[in-house]
Amino acid sequence: MDNRRRYRICRKCYKTIRVEIKVSVIINYKMNDFLSYLDKEILKYKSENNAVNCAVISSGCKLNQFESYQFESLFKNSGINVIESFNINKINENQVHIFLINTCSVTEKADNETKRIINRIKKNYPLSTIILTGCFAQLNKETYVKAEYQNAGIKLIDNIQKLDILTKYTNKDKKIFSPAQKRIRANLKIQEGCDIKCAFCIIPQARPIHWSLDFKEVLSSIEEFYKAGYKEIILSGMNIGSYRSFYEESYSNNSDSNSYNYNNYNRDNFKQNRQKNQIGNVNNNYYNYNTNINGDYYSNNSSYYYNKKIEKNFNSLLTAIEELNFPVKIRISSIDPIHINDDLINILANSKKIQNHFHIPIQSGSNKILNLMKRNYTFEEYFSVIDKINSKVKDAAIGTDIISGFPGETEEDFNETVDNLNKLDIYYMHVFSYSDRKGTEAFLMNHKINQHTIKQRTSILRNISLRKKNIFQRKFYGKVLDFLSLSDNKAISSNYIKANILKDKDKDKDKTVLPNTFFKGILIEQEDVAKSEKEDVFCKIC
Repeated sequence: MDNRRRYRICRKCYKTIRVEIKVSVIINYKMNDFLSYLDKEILKYKSENNAVNCAVISSGCKLNQFESYQFESLFKNSGINVIESFNINKINENQVHIFLINTCSVTEKADNETKRIINRIKKNYPLSTIILTGCFAQLNKETYVKAEYQNAGIKLIDNIQKLDILTKYTNKDKKIFSPAQKRIRANLKIQEGCDIKCAFCIIPQARPIHWSLDFKEVLSSIEEFYKAGYKEIILSGMNIGSYRSFYEESYSNNSDSNSYNYNNYNRDNFKQNRQKNQIGNVNNNYYNYNTNINGDYYSNNSSYYYNKKIEKNFNSLLTAIEELNFPVKIRISSIDPIHINDDLINILANSKKIQNHFHIPIQSGSNKILNLMKRNYTFEEYFSVIDKINSKVKDAAIGTDIISGFPGETEEDFNETVDNLNKLDIYYMHVFSYSDRKGTEAFLMNHKINQHTIKQRTSILRNISLRKKNIFQRKFYGKVLDFLSLSDNKAISSNYIKANILKDKDKDKDKTVLPNTFFKGILIEQEDVAKSEKEDVFCKIC
């Protein structure tokens, strides 16, 4: 490690001062290396301060949120104080010595936000250490990070190294995490990696490792969360429907010597065991009976032994969760339509634990654009899946993702998307403007759409989403819903309606509240909500 000097302006007396700033060397971190590094940082800062403070900044998906919770736990158990409330735009009274930024890189906007955070920390906390991880660090480790921030005291941990650190930390402590702050809902990462390779998506390069949390570990983690007081567990994964847990059980015909040997195949055997799924056709559990590890029978005092290799997929995981003997709420973060079949829909329809809210990305309503995106399904197939869920799952709320302005999307294609989206019985849409990502197939495509047109199309789609959201929520006014209290005055229903909680003592008070409010479990609409907020919003086309 090298030291260099920079000149800074003292924030009190405005004199020019000379400050030593570390130059980081990109290290291939493993678990022990990372803990050793933290010990050195603690010793360095403790020589000047009574306590070492750190802050974890997380952006992007629920996977990042969960991993950030794990880092909080790791820091806490290493003797570092985790500061929850801070503002990077101001110098905190409690000086932050270490920043860990868990970054997102799904869009160019996310990249720019990461750069802004880094620059702001460098300005307001020039002597602090920055640990950069996540998808931005993974994709830019050889270019942007190394070139621009090599003299800024930044440590880099890519996603492969991060998975190694957090997996070994979890296995070592036998706990998923002990968050620094109490929460009502918890994210549980059960799967990592994606091999669908959509034309627009950079994530397969950002998270190249295929991994699934061991089947039994998922169940024990849910129980651990429940005992810790968490009311709802969100199952998260990059491609959660591809969840596979492989293990091996060893059996004997000798009842006195029966043994069970569980060997986790999740990371090493994921690639060779996974099969390409078509929409509505996901393989159920299969049992592959073998003898010993070489496939041969062998005897021991007239006894024979054999191994049974077992695969547990996402359907069987949900079935096992349903059989848990405690009343925990389970929410599925997002699932690709190619992984939804009739068996899964029946599990969802009959479940007492799984919340009736499902996020199922479609990305486009045009079959031509879906084909260019390499989404492996048509709009008609997607419509069939949504229709089955709505017909079998009571009061189901379905959300989706949509991209506007994909290369080659003509006005005709966009109008087809609008028409088809209006046919879908869904709750909301997350609308994204297409963002060119270097390294994807779409980056090399011709017929790019200009930004002005993309913004117009995004606005139209968001208006459609707002109208669908209003229509969906109004269906439940006056009905009793199963909801979870997030705080004294906030709640969320099982089908993802967010609302205020109105108590008896506040019912007659003259105050403005959100359009949706729970009163004694009933969703009501307040009379003092502005009329404009109640009216449907229509785009110019409609």
